[in-house]
Amino acid sequence: MKDAFATDLAEEYNDSETIRLYYCDKGEIARFIVTQFLNRETSNFQSFFDKVEEICPGCDAEIVTLMGVGLFENIQNIGGPVIDYYSSFDQWLKPISKSE
Repeated sequence: MKDAFATDLAEEYNDSETIRLYYCDKGEIARFIVTQFLNRETSNFQSFFDKVEEICPGCDAEIVTLMGVGLFENIQNIGGPVIDYYSSFDQWLKPISKSE
């Protein structure tokens, strides 16, 4: 995931003048997660979603919204009818993530 995201960042923000679009960044992460899920490459999911759960309690409302809207809703939207977000990802989500 790190390599894919680093590549996306390099392509998207190729100069220091570009304004960072965090919701778009989360969309790229969500797209990567959906692709991995569809390819049954989920070995790192628990670690990833554990980190999301770990980060959220110490964040302000804006960051929690970024995670909820930017990440979780993007996973739902990108997965569309192919993935039942709640049952498909339930095994990796913790209480805070499930509430988003």
